[in-house]
Amino acid sequence: MNKIFNLQTLRGKLRLWGLILVLLPSILLMAIFIYHSLLNTTKSIYSSLNSVITIQEQTINRWFEERSAEIRAVAGWRDIKEQDLPAIQERIYNHMGSREDFINIGYADKNGNLIVEGTGQYINMNIADRTSFQEAKKGRDYISGVHESPGAGAGEPVVIFSSPVFGDDGEFKGAVLGAVKLDKIKAIISSFRSGKTGETILLNSDGVVLTESRFTPQLIKDGIVEKTTIMNLKQDIRTFPGKEDSNERVAIYKDYRGKTVIGAYRWLEGQKWLLVGKVDEEEVFGPFQNDLTSMIVIFMAILLGSIPITLMLSKKVESSVTGLIASLQSLQQGDYYHRVDQKIIDKAPEELRELCLAYNSMVETVKAKTEELHQVNSHLVSARDAALAASVAKSQFLAIMSHEIRTPMNAIIGMAELLWDTNLTPEQEQYVRVFRSAGENLLCIINDILDLSKIETGYLELDNSAFDLEEIVEKTCEVFAVRAHEKGIELACRIESTVPLNLLGDAGRLRQVLSNLLGNAVKFTEKGEVVLEVSCSPIAGNKQEIAFTVRDTGIGIPANKINEIFDPFTQVDASVTRRYGGTGLGLAITKRIVQIIGGSITVDSIVGQGSVFRVIIPFTIQETKVALRTCAKDVRGLRVLIIDDNETNRMILRETLLTWGAQIIEAASGLAGLAEMRKANQQGNPIKLVLLDACMPEMDGFEVAERIKNDPSYAGVTIMMITSTTCRGDMARCAELGINGYLIKPVKRAELLQMILLALEKTPKTLLPVQEQEMAVGPEEVKRLKILLVDDSPDNRMLIQAFLKKLPYTIQTAENGQEAVNKFKANQYDLILMDMQMPVMDGYTAVRQIRQLEKQEGMKHIPIIALTVYALSSDVAKCLDAGCDSHIAKPVKKDTLRKSIIEYTKK
Repeated sequence: MNKIFNLQTLRGKLRLWGLILVLLPSILLMAIFIYHSLLNTTKSIYSSLNSVITIQEQTINRWFEERSAEIRAVAGWRDIKEQDLPAIQERIYNHMGSREDFINIGYADKNGNLIVEGTGQYINMNIADRTSFQEAKKGRDYISGVHESPGAGAGEPVVIFSSPVFGDDGEFKGAVLGAVKLDKIKAIISSFRSGKTGETILLNSDGVVLTESRFTPQLIKDGIVEKTTIMNLKQDIRTFPGKEDSNERVAIYKDYRGKTVIGAYRWLEGQKWLLVGKVDEEEVFGPFQNDLTSMIVIFMAILLGSIPITLMLSKKVESSVTGLIASLQSLQQGDYYHRVDQKIIDKAPEELRELCLAYNSMVETVKAKTEELHQVNSHLVSARDAALAASVAKSQFLAIMSHEIRTPMNAIIGMAELLWDTNLTPEQEQYVRVFRSAGENLLCIINDILDLSKIETGYLELDNSAFDLEEIVEKTCEVFAVRAHEKGIELACRIESTVPLNLLGDAGRLRQVLSNLLGNAVKFTEKGEVVLEVSCSPIAGNKQEIAFTVRDTGIGIPANKINEIFDPFTQVDASVTRRYGGTGLGLAITKRIVQIIGGSITVDSIVGQGSVFRVIIPFTIQETKVALRTCAKDVRGLRVLIIDDNETNRMILRETLLTWGAQIIEAASGLAGLAEMRKANQQGNPIKLVLLDACMPEMDGFEVAERIKNDPSYAGVTIMMITSTTCRGDMARCAELGINGYLIKPVKRAELLQMILLALEKTPKTLLPVQEQEMAVGPEEVKRLKILLVDDSPDNRMLIQAFLKKLPYTIQTAENGQEAVNKFKANQYDLILMDMQMPVMDGYTAVRQIRQLEKQEGMKHIPIIALTVYALSSDVAKCLDAGCDSHIAKPVKKDTLRKSIIEYTKK
């Protein structure tokens, strides 16, 4: 043994420690296993027993409540109050015939004389001294303990219920008493007999067993009882502490058989009865003892097997150290920086002596490498200076290019402003408003490039002027609403009522920050919702910190990537860039802008669940209040029903309407909304206004509106439809159903109030009229078509849809050629509008694949009209060669597009 574990050598120490490292974890794991196994077994049986007796407790309590209620009902009979004894006798007899639980029901007058009872055996018996009558005389219902009754059968336990009888003048007339068998209770108790020894029993306050034991045959055989355990066994109830409360408890004790058991118990009905669920300890811990024996055997096997394994491993370690020494010796070159003292080397063990000599050799190598490193660093400094110079040149170039791009953009926005000043319909104003906001937003995005160069040079101009926070927030959301609705996700904004709306600050930078955050949220969210919430907290004087929280249910950000997303030209990973696009500048510029204006930005994210970006910016409140643009006095007291399956949308509408004094009722589905309307009518307080979401599962808003309109009981109810821009033809359906108003999400507060007043005919004529019916009756040659619109530009898709919205066309969209091919495989279309320059798969490739699929599947020829920015004959020929039927050059004219569609779909 001393030779094997010689602690003077490295080999001996390795062997000893190897054995220790093998045995200690094994012992520790076995101890942990024993502890947790015992703990889990105990918890499991406690939980199981508690669950069983909890259910039985509830069932028994309910049974007692029902019997007590039945006696109270008998006490309330008019015959009893009028002392009509023959009628009372007949009713009691009939009542007992229909109730198996009651073995007798009687009526005692105010002196305690039984003048009527069901069996006829106890007439004129005086019970004035009994507790059941005394409690009734005090005006209280009473439930007795369990005891034997001569009329209940030999030794059968019964419970006496009593209830007072009062005349119409409130005078005590007597008491109704009922003797109830415990057959139902015994059935409930006997329902739990788990395993070989599990059972539930019921004890009275003296410990007498009131129910049958599963061990009755054995107890009879052992001579402990003669026929039954009912009222013949007694359990020491001192085992069950805590009688003063009704909390659930558990205990390990010896039962009436003298066996050690694990039990859970409850005190019932004012602690007159004790409900106990128990199982033998031997049955519970038998499997555990078997597992413990197996663990000991395994431990001994590990102990015996660890010795040769340790010897083998120590030998391998020694060989590894020798190999390391050999590797270090190969590095011997040049002079030493530091040498290990020769005296130390001479005194060291052989292995360490060789290691020290190799170390001295390695130091010499390090010296040579260090000199080389200094030379490389010199070259790197020169390269860094050149890179910095290139970066400055890049920033200058980006600044020049950004200015060049801004020039035509300003012209576009200026033309939008001119168009805004002309006479427009409400629907046109909506489109132009989106056009203007989108143009401004696009200009802000282009300015990102210029802003980055300004930030890198340490100069960024800030504005400080008055602006309306509500207008900035709602217009920014409106820009991204179209994109969000096209993806099938909800976009909502919520401004808390305490937030000041008239502020001083840089509105353009705020819009830029919100646009970047909302744009990213919509981009990286495929389902669910994107919500912008605005809240505030005062700082000092007229200063306020406004918090903007953008919450989405998108792909989320890994924890180790959160700090990187704020770096320029950085996204989570390359695959995200390929899938979603983008330069990676938005968040970097956003963070720097927020920091420059004295704010902060934070982010919390869970991969697969979404992200929450929170920006806090200080603003100054305007001293001069801007006059309110709307008046909500006519909405005060109005009963409004909000039907929307999205909880966030309901919350925003509810908070807005409550601030105007409306009375709100909510429903999360069409069926629930109709139920609320019926309920309101039955209560005589009908609903006056219904705000109805158009796109809901199971029953959409139009079906709900149709049911309301077709029901005469809802005559006079005003209905307003709230929908997204992707639900085509909604305006026409609203007009057909006689719906009073139509709004597009996200709903603006001012527009909501205006439309409510208009729908209720409480608005002045100067307010905007209700939006006109969307689809006019077309010429005879216009027929219903299903069209696939393929374009990677959301603006172009929106423009084409706007051109065709008044025609009876159902339009589906795709963002690239690959998506178009996939949709063509899954659907049938009458015509395809195909952009030819797109990412992922261009239009030329997509058209060729579609034509190939038509040939392979024997499908009919689908007209395809190409949409390109080129109009040269060579470009037209290229489209036709790919398989297109026609070609339209951008910018697309509405009449040209409509005529082409009609021409190629006549057949």
